[in-house]
Amino acid sequence: MNVILNEKLYDRSFIETRCENFDELSEIVSQYTPEKVEEITESRSTTDRSRQTYAKLRRDDLIRNGITQHVTGVDNVLSIANLAMLSET
Repeated sequence: MNVILNEKLYDRSFIETRCENFDELSEIVSQYTPEKVEEITESRSTTDRSRQTYAKLRRDDLIRNGITQHVTGVDNVLSIANLAMLSET
């Protein structure tokens, strides 16, 4: 989301007409630069590959069995929904 926001790869019209709390999301996401994410999770090359893979997906490919089968299942679904709305074109 950080890269999408920083590179303005989102549809501002879609965001303005169909989404809520965009400014709050932007503020939170701005803290998670690719460098920061690398410190927390995986290597930069892995996150770069993940972004490239996501960019090529059809949006219905985002829903997978098991995503809700975790302790953080609700948060997982909300995060994917936010990402899908942000990248909607």
